[in-house]
Amino acid sequence: MTSQTMTKGWDENVLPFQLEASNIRGRVARLDSVLDDVLRQHDYPLQVSALVAEAVMLTALIGQSIKLRWKLSLQIRGDGPIRIIATDYFGPTEEGEPARIRAYASFDADRLEQSSGTGFENIGKGMFAVLMDQGEHMKPYQGITPLAGGSLSRCAETYFAQSEQLPTRFEIIVGESAEPGADKSWRAGGVMLQHMPKASPLMAKDLPSSTDGLLNADDLLDGDDDQEDWNRVNVLLSSVEEIELIGPNVSPPQLLHRLFHEETPRVFDTQSVIFGCSCGEDKVRNTMSIYSQKDIAQMTADNGMVTADCQFVGPITSWNPRHWVLRASTNNLALVAVLGHDIGMEYNDTTPQQIARALAQYRGKQGTSDFDLNKGLRPVAPKLRDAAVLMPIIERTNGLHVILTRRSSHLKHHPGQIAFPGGKVDKEDHNIQAAALREADEEIGLKNEMVQILGTLPQHETVSAFQVTPFVGVVSSSYQPRPEVGEVDEIFEVPLNLFLDPQHFRIHPRVWQGIERRYFAVPYGPYYTWGATARILRMFCDVVGGHDEAVG
Repeated sequence: MTSQTMTKGWDENVLPFQLEASNIRGRVARLDSVLDDVLRQHDYPLQVSALVAEAVMLTALIGQSIKLRWKLSLQIRGDGPIRIIATDYFGPTEEGEPARIRAYASFDADRLEQSSGTGFENIGKGMFAVLMDQGEHMKPYQGITPLAGGSLSRCAETYFAQSEQLPTRFEIIVGESAEPGADKSWRAGGVMLQHMPKASPLMAKDLPSSTDGLLNADDLLDGDDDQEDWNRVNVLLSSVEEIELIGPNVSPPQLLHRLFHEETPRVFDTQSVIFGCSCGEDKVRNTMSIYSQKDIAQMTADNGMVTADCQFVGPITSWNPRHWVLRASTNNLALVAVLGHDIGMEYNDTTPQQIARALAQYRGKQGTSDFDLNKGLRPVAPKLRDAAVLMPIIERTNGLHVILTRRSSHLKHHPGQIAFPGGKVDKEDHNIQAAALREADEEIGLKNEMVQILGTLPQHETVSAFQVTPFVGVVSSSYQPRPEVGEVDEIFEVPLNLFLDPQHFRIHPRVWQGIERRYFAVPYGPYYTWGATARILRMFCDVVGGHDEAVG
């Protein structure tokens, strides 16, 4: 194995160290594929790419010290052609895992093309901000310093002097390079030094020594010994050559030994970093929750698709808004895109009147049972108790939808399962329909006056010895879901067409009480409907969709 191959293993890593002889700590880092992953998401001009690369290196060096699951962000904003540079460092979720870094820039291409300034000069006047998110229920931290000093590295040094009262030095090299026979790629190398306080935090002198009124390292050093140590180590760091810093021929431990061997360097465990973004389907769902269906219609392109874009990585995904469901949990009401799930449904043109006619024609026919697929397991002459459920149907812009619930995960019976609102008939219920409407009011906040009953499906016998009467009703479009706390974790809607096509139903096996049983199931995105609810829906498919009875 060549030394170059060995040193390549240090890429995408931050190595913390301490100089025992001078009370100075630091970090050394090399980045290669991380920069390429960040920059290839965008077609940035060279000036912008170099600034983004420097910001990413600063983020890696500073971020190594944050705790698990914390987030560090740098934001550089100016009034020049390069308006924004933003980076995020996501601390590892567990010990030994890599940290994730992402970055992007916003710029005015026309102004930048006309400018003769350097990259940093093209940011203009503005601010350099460091933000720390320590997690839920914790107050975020923010420190801001003016853009000054001629580079992002000098701005970061000023931040530490002004906000943290810590003398700090950064030495960073970024650029495109290529090995013989290979394509160009971005590489960066960097060293960070900090003089640590001894017994108490270092206090700044009365007045800054610089003409711009900002503190620097010299203003913070306490005593001749501290000043001498700091100056000596900085002289040593200034002697580093670009090829040593950026690699790959010299490893970070070798670099530390060459620069600081008389300072007794001691190294600690490395922190690996990768390119990574927090964007994903869940975040898209949460973001879309603030928009109405009218807003979403305006976002829909001519091809009928909505595309979610991320500033850091560009387009995330595209999907058809007809495949969205309306979900209400105990904490929020949200539009949810069932992303990546295409069941091939077109516009739903079924009407409530058609459903009512189909139910009337089927009245009095033989009912269904949890034992339809397991006929040999049905008990002889079971004593059945009356129960009722409501299959609520609501009209949306893309047709009729069925309202379903996810039962609370804390319930003793059927926890977390998909179900209709419903339950057993109580003595206070004057008939079975009253029981279905009462349960719908209690479980999902659906008032009686907001439901028009269209008819009933044949009764269904459950394995738990209930005889369930399924009522089908159309719900007012003004209905607002209200889950019953402790009973219902979630209320959601599914396009009716899902349940009108027998191809969407599956027969799955499951071992219960030592015996394999078969049951109907209807997968849809994150929702898996099975058991009695799926069997009732399969009967609805037969009755309203005009399909043959589905029994095993």
